[in-house]
Amino acid sequence: MIWRVAGAGPADRMFRIRSGKMDNDQLFQERMLDVQGVAELLACSTRHIYRLADSGRMPRPVRLGRLVRWRQRELEGWIEDGCPKVRSWARVEKSHL
Repeated sequence: MIWRVAGAGPADRMFRIRSGKMDNDQLFQERMLDVQGVAELLACSTRHIYRLADSGRMPRPVRLGRLVRWRQRELEGWIEDGCPKVRSWARVEKSHL
């Protein structure tokens, strides 16, 4: 298991990640945001973030035990693409690969 601190600021939390899913370079470059960090990024309430995630209208969070985190890079790409519903956005993302 690898311990990692996700960047600087109020969204920082320490959590465990299984080392087999990402190589070390990706692991230390990936910034994870908690619900408060995502709410600040989108300028809305934390409750609204959970509603968006539950309805499939934003990228799904990563669950690490009891912790819920979103990949900052994934959220930024979703925002740049105009915040489409995730199912249609996933098709667009795959077609560009």
